[in-house]
Amino acid sequence: WISCLNRASSELNDISSELQSLANDLTEDPKRLEEIEDKIYFIKQVERKYGSIENAVKKREKLQKILDSVENSKIELSRIENEVGKSFLELKKTAKQLTDLRVKFGVKMEHEVETNLKKLAFGNAKFIVNFLNENNYERYGAESVEFLFSPNLGESAKPLIEVASGGELSRLH
Repeated sequence: WISCLNRASSELNDISSELQSLANDLTEDPKRLEEIEDKIYFIKQVERKYGSIENAVKKREKLQKILDSVENSKIELSRIENEVGKSFLELKKTAKQLTDLRVKFGVKMEHEVETNLKKLAFGNAKFIVNFLNENNYERYGAESVEFLFSPNLGESAKPLIEVASGGELSRLH
């Protein structure tokens, strides 16, 4: 037993020396001691707030998931905004093509309607296809179409629905 006690005593002396050395290191470096004390204080505050370090870690993981979700949402929003921008450019391009076709056929329609109006005894009548550019891209394009009509020479053309009498409208049908 004595040899066991001697070995234990020797080990305790070694441990004591090592602890003394660590204590001396800490007292020699007060900044390091302050950092360690601050960390211990912080850990105690976290334990007090969350009940345990494990609960604090779980809370952090939960908040990290929420943050990741927000970050992913920002990326998705950016992708969608980019897609919307591309789609809007395509919409404008298509609307321009539609407008060009409408103008082309509007001129043709004016000529054909005026030719037919002459056959209906409206020799001096004017028919105008007017495009109202609304810069509002809707289902049927970027502008609306209005038909203007002047039944007599010298009269300004007005919307057909306002100027044509019942008899004139019946002859146009």
